[in-house]
Order: sequence, then structure tokens, then C-alpha cells
Amino acid sequence: RNRLSTLPQAHLAQCKVLELSQNKLTGIIVVPAAPMLDTLSLAFNQIQGAEGLEQCERLTVLLLHNNRLRTVPEGVIALRRLVTLDVQNNEISMLPPELGLMGTLTRISAEGNPMRSIRPEVLRGGVQKLKKYLCERLPPGAAEAYEPGSAPADDLFPLVREANATGHLELAPFGLDLSPASVWSSLVSGMQDTVSVVDLSRCKLASLDGLAQQLPGLVSLKANDNRLSALPDDLCYLRSLQELELTLNHLTSPLWRRVETQGDLLPSLRRIDLSSNQLSSLPGLLSRCPQLYEIRAGVNRITSIDNIIPEGAALHSLRVLDLQDNQISELPPLQECTPNLQTLVLRNNSITAVPPLWGVWDSLTSLVLAGNPLRGLRLNIIDQGTVAIKRYL
Repeated sequence: RNRLSTLPQAHLAQCKVLELSQNKLTGIIVVPAAPMLDTLSLAFNQIQGAEGLEQCERLTVLLLHNNRLRTVPEGVIALRRLVTLDVQNNEISMLPPELGLMGTLTRISAEGNPMRSIRPEVLRGGVQKLKKYLCERLPPGAAEAYEPGSAPADDLFPLVREANATGHLELAPFGLDLSPASVWSSLVSGMQDTVSVVDLSRCKLASLDGLAQQLPGLVSLKANDNRLSALPDDLCYLRSLQELELTLNHLTSPLWRRVETQGDLLPSLRRIDLSSNQLSSLPGLLSRCPQLYEIRAGVNRITSIDNIIPEGAALHSLRVLDLQDNQISELPPLQECTPNLQTLVLRNNSITAVPPLWGVWDSLTSLVLAGNPLRGLRLNIIDQGTVAIKRYL
């Protein structure tokens, strides 16, 4: 709230937040070089354009609302870490379709502009809907030619700061390389124990060491599409963890190697997804997760599921079991150890026979058996679905 009409062209080497809203800035401004800048606010001026934004390579928040912009500044597309873009209440007639390719961009506000080509419901329908619309308007080949780049892995401060404020850490869109031990240590040590939702997918991780100790209140953990081959044992003792996703890794059996033999593990866990790994068996320790509702372990090398639940025990909470695309040949009496199961997916295994008692398994409402060398159970019956299969059995 001053009367600045121009911007000084000083080199702002250490500046991280630049607040210039509600001034008298007019015309086309030149943003000063600020390599460490995280947040830039130029709202409530009379700006018609902005040059030099590409020099602010670490910018995550750009506020340009309530100005006189006719186009989104070209430099915005070069901001590989941009999370928030606000261009509301300007004179913009169209948005650059390249915004749809910016993986880090999770907030776009563009209402109050004379954009006839974008319906109001698309503008108000959320960022994913808007980005999908923009991507559909890219010229042929533009998506393949776009190079999103990677956020500097040695500068995690803005991401950790936001995680500590919101309780959520989502790194999947940023293309980070967290494989160096120093980078991983910096990330883990910087987080407060109030962070409860973490997505570390596509971060080239080979280890999750230290995470459970730093975040004992973790509720959701996703680490898909990484390089994990094993899990730290202390992950088993996260008492609040409800969701665990570890797809597209290199996990082998056993998942955990030195775990206490008595008592419940992961007592709040509701859902675990271990699909697309190299498991030869399901982790027997899952039988000690009393709240487990859904297990997905498709596309592995599982040959037997006899050890999923010890003899005489039962997992009453389990409703969904997905074991498609494995190498299972024989089936244990699952109706005894998972009596309330509703969905069982066994597509593309080596199963030759199905227990006849499954025909009177009352809770089972979805049974998928296609792609198995079943004897006696004809393909036309399998194609008719679960009711027909159970009637046959």
C-alpha cells in the first residue's frame, strides 16, 4: 500500500517474498532478478504485462489478480516450481494451453476475465478439470516436446514449510531426486511430527529410513514408482497409519525382516497396495492388522497365499483382496480366514480349480477368475459373472 510506479532493478539475491500489491505500478513492468524468490505479489495495480519472470526460477506463488493484463506473461510457462497462479479480474481473453502441462501447478484462479472460449463451469470446476481442458487445446506434438524439468532437490525449504503448515507433503509432481542421503535426511529432519499425509511417489527413493521415527502420527503414506526393495521395520509400528501405497517398486519377500512375533501391527491400517513389485508371497504380518479392509498385490510373483493368515486365525475386517497377474496355482480355504470378503480378484493366475464351498460364500459378491486354466468351469460361465460362477460351484 504505497505509491510505487516503477520497480527498482536491483539484484535481489536473497529475497524470498516480494509484496508489491496495492501500489501504482502501470504498463509493462520488468521483474528484478531474484533467484531465491518464493512468493511474488503484484495484485491490485494497473499492470499490463510483466517481463523477466523466468529469472525467478524458484517461484512457487505468483499473484497478479486485479490488474490490466491482456495475456498471461510468457515467463510464467518457464516457472517449473509454480504452485499457485492468480490472474483473476484482468482483461485476459485466453489462457496459454501450456499451463495444462505444468505438473507442479495445483492452484489456478482466473475468474473475472473476458474469456469466451472457456466456460465458467470449467473455470470454477477445479484445477484438474481446467488443466485437462487446456491440454486438449495444445497443438499436435506439443505435449511430447514440453520439458517440465526437475525442482532443485537441494532446496526443499518451501515444500517442507508448506507441509508443516498444512500437515500434507506432496512431492509426486515435482520430479525430485531424493536418492542422495543428504537430501533425504534434510527432508525428513525438516518435517514436524504434525505432518500426517505424505506422498513421495516418483522421487527415486531407495529407502524410507527415519520416516516413521520423525512422523509417528502418519496417517497416509504413498511412495509409488520408486526404487524401494525393502521397508524399515519401524514402519510396522505406526499406530495411526491407515493407508499405505508402495506400487511400482522392487519390493521382495519378506517385506519386514526383524519384527516382534506378538501383538498387533499397524493397528489402524485400512488399505495397502503392493501392486507391481517382485513379491513371491503376501506378507504374513498383514494378518496382524486388525482393521485391514483392502489388500492389493497384483502384478507380482506370488505363487501361494497359504501364509496370509495363520491356521486358526481370521481377518474379519478384510473386504477386498486383489491378487491378479500372479502365479498362484492353488487356493486355501479363504472363506474361513476372510469370512467377510466381498471382492476377490484372481485374474490371470495359474488356478485350475476353485473350492466348491465358495458357491455358498454369502459375503462374496465379486469374484474375478478370467485368464486361469480352470478345469470344468467353462468360459461362458466365467463371462456371466459372480452369480453364475457361484451357482455352478
